[in-house]
Amino acid sequence: TTASDNPANYSWANFKVTRLATWMESFADRFARAGSTVATFGQRIIPLHYPREGLYKMPRVVPVDGHRASIADNVFIASSAVVAGDVKVGRKVYIGYNAIVRADPHEQIVLGESCNVQEKATVVGNTTIGKWSSIEPMAIVDSADIASCSFVGANAIVMRGAKMESNAMLCASGVLQAGATIPSGEVWAGNPATKIGNLTEDEKEYVIKAAKHMVLLALEHRDAQELTWEEVYDIYDARTKYAYMTQTNQDARVKAFWVKEPPRLTDRSTRTSPYENVEGRHRPNGGWESTQGY
Repeated sequence: TTASDNPANYSWANFKVTRLATWMESFADRFARAGSTVATFGQRIIPLHYPREGLYKMPRVVPVDGHRASIADNVFIASSAVVAGDVKVGRKVYIGYNAIVRADPHEQIVLGESCNVQEKATVVGNTTIGKWSSIEPMAIVDSADIASCSFVGANAIVMRGAKMESNAMLCASGVLQAGATIPSGEVWAGNPATKIGNLTEDEKEYVIKAAKHMVLLALEHRDAQELTWEEVYDIYDARTKYAYMTQTNQDARVKAFWVKEPPRLTDRSTRTSPYENVEGRHRPNGGWESTQGY
């Protein structure tokens, strides 16, 4: 036998196993198994109470007279909205819940890029809505021409043949009479709507920012709508389990470790440990040689 095989040489690393330590280890093992059994039983019971989502029976895109909506990418159409007839929907358009976009036979509706038709709003007839324009909740637009970067307030009505030039605003509950035109940069309000002022440069920026906010909202709703209740609760369960495992130090974390330079020579690198003294080892060159790095 060599010096390294003698257990007496490792007395500095030995520890004595007591009866109390053995009993506590056995109790901890049984307690952990009991807890795992209870957790498994609970996970089998809880999903029975999860709500189950039913399919919405009404289609969102309805053909009229053989014409069906043409929809670009990154568009959000709410599950309770209706897009009927010959409708051209540009990129990143938001059509909110219970909104109606309806083109009857021999009519066409064009929704420009990044515009939005918000909740319970109605767009009918031969209507064109330019990009970065906002149609707020419960507004009605009937066969009108709305240019880019315009704003139609909540409960407002744009009647047949009316026109809004770029950077125009119709305030909430305003009624733009048939054939009327709001020039660029003006603010109209009332019933019938009349000019009350001009848009400042900051207000024009706010109109565009409002449309950009709805674009981001459209992307969020579009991604969320692809998940059912079951999938949402599966994600919730996975996050809950991970949080529990993290608290009990059961999670496995993998992290790349790179050594860009060898360790610097310190007092510890020039001395040997008791184990190395027993083995008769020594450190060449007074330190470590880096085996990793670039």
